[in-house]
Amino acid sequence: MGEWSPECYRCEWVGPATGASAGARFRGWNRFRGLRWSRLCEVITADRGRELSFRTVPTRVFRDITVWTFRFQPQDGGTLVEETYRLEKHTWPFRVSDRLSGHPAALEQGMQKTLARIAEAAEIS
Repeated sequence: MGEWSPECYRCEWVGPATGASAGARFRGWNRFRGLRWSRLCEVITADRGRELSFRTVPTRVFRDITVWTFRFQPQDGGTLVEETYRLEKHTWPFRVSDRLSGHPAALEQGMQKTLARIAEAAEIS
């Protein structure tokens, strides 16, 4: 993700994990408008060529849970890639900071940039 996402600039597998499989964990480092943070994430589905989804693991500081999903579908000799996110647990401090910071709109724009960068990387390969 670090090479494609405008917000997540680095990911690293945690524990024995060396790749995407259900239950594998990784830490993702993010930045947005001068703020930097990291989150522990857990892979939910890893169906190669079809779907990859993961969730943020709640902590005492970050109690929210966000599920990110990438779906891949064959289309016209290529692949259609869809990226979505869903807030499963949304605390009131999180809602307030999101509203004040404009983060949801930036996430939507960031997903478009991520998908464009993935497409560019796939075309070069």
